[in-house]
Amino acid sequence: MRGLLAADGTGVETDRYETVTVRLEKTRRRVGLKYHVVAVLDCNVILTAQVTGHGVGDAPILRRMLKEIPDLEGSWFNADKAYDSDRCCQLPYEKGLRPNIKQRRKGGRRNRGLRFRRRAGEEFDEAAYRYRGLVEGIFGAEESGRGLRTRCRLRRTQRRWGLAGAVGHNLAVLNRLRCARRLHVTLQPMLVNVDA
Repeated sequence: MRGLLAADGTGVETDRYETVTVRLEKTRRRVGLKYHVVAVLDCNVILTAQVTGHGVGDAPILRRMLKEIPDLEGSWFNADKAYDSDRCCQLPYEKGLRPNIKQRRKGGRRNRGLRFRRRAGEEFDEAAYRYRGLVEGIFGAEESGRGLRTRCRLRRTQRRWGLAGAVGHNLAVLNRLRCARRLHVTLQPMLVNVDA
């Protein structure tokens, strides 16, 4: 199976506030969460989702989510610079994916000693990377439909909220695909024009 996968994260609004000190003054700030997904862009399906605190980095969450997805031999895996690390390039290779991660510039010694990051940088394909923005469409659909906000206070209920949102999104996509099949609409994979 070949396909086009992508990972991204976005902010989630809550109705809770916390007291923080900013420039030696105490002020109230809204507590934020982050919603991370790994999706198959060819059919707009979410493979895995995680909800974390707003200060959690993207790369550690991606490493956890990549362990949950099945092996998809020959597929592309797009991600932006937030996921640029040697381990985030190694795990897709282990799953049979081709990491297509935009790399940050790291001074003069670029990728020295980072074998998987160097290999991913050499194989980077701009034509396949331009489809990465489609994962933003998943967040856009969620925001315009129900809104990316939650009142869940406990971590376990926040995680369940994230999984329920992913399942709801996938059911809506399944319904659209069934309608397309009934209308005899042929769907083409996006990687037809990408040289693999």
